[in-house]
Amino acid sequence: MDYKKEAGKQYVKYFFVWFIIIGILAVTAAVVVGMNVILSKRSRSNTDAPDERVYDYAGILSEDQKEALRTQIARTEQRVHLDIVLVTLNQPMEGDGPMRQNDAVSPSLEDVMEAYADNFWDDSGYGYNKSFEGDGLILVDNVYEDQGYWQISTSGEAERQLSSGDINRLLDVIEKNYDSSPFRAYSEFVDAVSVKFDSRNPAPIPYGMILLIPIVSALIYAFVNSRQKKAEDTTTAGTYVPGGRPVMNSVRDDFTHKTVTQRHIQTSSGGGGHSGGGGGHHHSRSGASHGGGGRRH
Repeated sequence: MDYKKEAGKQYVKYFFVWFIIIGILAVTAAVVVGMNVILSKRSRSNTDAPDERVYDYAGILSEDQKEALRTQIARTEQRVHLDIVLVTLNQPMEGDGPMRQNDAVSPSLEDVMEAYADNFWDDSGYGYNKSFEGDGLILVDNVYEDQGYWQISTSGEAERQLSSGDINRLLDVIEKNYDSSPFRAYSEFVDAVSVKFDSRNPAPIPYGMILLIPIVSALIYAFVNSRQKKAEDTTTAGTYVPGGRPVMNSVRDDFTHKTVTQRHIQTSSGGGGHSGGGGGHHHSRSGASHGGGGRRH
C-alpha cells in the first residue's frame, strides 16, 4: 500500500469542506476588492461643463447662501456621481419656447419652463460623465410675478432612475420648505437627491470586514464541526433505547379507496409590475433625452 498516497487522500477528504469555504471566501474577497476599486475610481469625467452650480439670476440668495449651496452640491456630487445645478429667474417666460403643432397657440408656461431647463443643461454641457445626455439634473425656479414655477430636468442616470413619483416627491420637498426660505428649499432638494441616490451608490466595504468575515466563518464552522464529531463519538443508535438495542416496529398503509376533488382556482387576468424611471420623458431641441417635471408656486 502506498501510505503517502493514502494519507494524501485522507487529508483532502478531511479538509475538503474547508477548501470549499476558503475558495468561496477568496472569490468573495476578490469581488469586494474589485468593486471597491471601481467605486473609488468613479470620479467626474466631464471636463467640458463650467464649475458653477448655482446661478442666482433672480438675486434671492445671499453670497453666504450661494457658497453654502455650492459646497453642499460639491459634496453630494462626489457621493452620488451626478451633476446638480440650481438656477433662479425673475423674468416672463410665456412665448419664449417651442410652438405647439398649432402655431396660433402660444406655448404654455409649463412648455417654456421645460424647454428652458433642458436647453440650459444642454447648452452648458453639464453631465457627470459626459456633456451630452450625461448624468445629472437641474432645478430652475422662476419667481416672476404670477409665473412662479419650479422645473426639474433630468438627464442620463438621473432620468433613468427618477420616476414621475420621485420627481413629485422632490417638488414636494421644495414646496414644503419654500415659504420659510428659498435657500432652505434648495438645500433640502439637494439632500433629497442625495438620499435617493446614496442608496444606489453604496459606500465601499471596509477592508477590515473582508478579513473579519472569513475568520468568523471559520470559527463557526470549527465549533459546529467539533460538536458534530463529539456527538458521533458518544452517540449510537441504541444509546437512548432500553437495553441498548433498538426495536423496529412494522408500519403498513393499506390502500382502500380513492377520492378525487376538483376545484377551480381563480387567477389574475392582468399583468403585474411597476413603472420605470424617466418621469416626463421627452427630447430637447438638441435631440438629447430628458426627464423631469414642474409645478407652479
